[in-house]
Amino acid sequence: MTMGSGLLFVRVSRPKSHIQFARVAIVAGTPPVLSVRVVNARPSVRLLDTSVRLSVLAEAQDSRTADFHGKALVRLKLVREWSASFAFPWTLRHVITEDSPLAGLTPENVKRRAEPSARGGW
Repeated sequence: MTMGSGLLFVRVSRPKSHIQFARVAIVAGTPPVLSVRVVNARPSVRLLDTSVRLSVLAEAQDSRTADFHGKALVRLKLVREWSASFAFPWTLRHVITEDSPLAGLTPENVKRRAEPSARGGW
């Protein structure tokens, strides 16, 4: 009984993190790099051994017929996906290469097809 109540207490008392994203993502440089800033909004909660993934909602294309059929989440390869400690703001960076899902997009394309997927900001 003591072991069960101890495990329940640990599960209930675990601190919860709160991550906020910048409202604006930036594409700059040669080669172009997509940069998104994130911050731990609860500095009292230390986040250790942190890993992150960044995905984009893109049009899915059939490789056999080249037809577009809806949207799918596509994972972006980040320059750094892991941090020992998430104590300071972190800039997530994705280099836009030929094999990137963002390759060939222009600012006009992005504005036309942009869909908000996360609410946040600081």
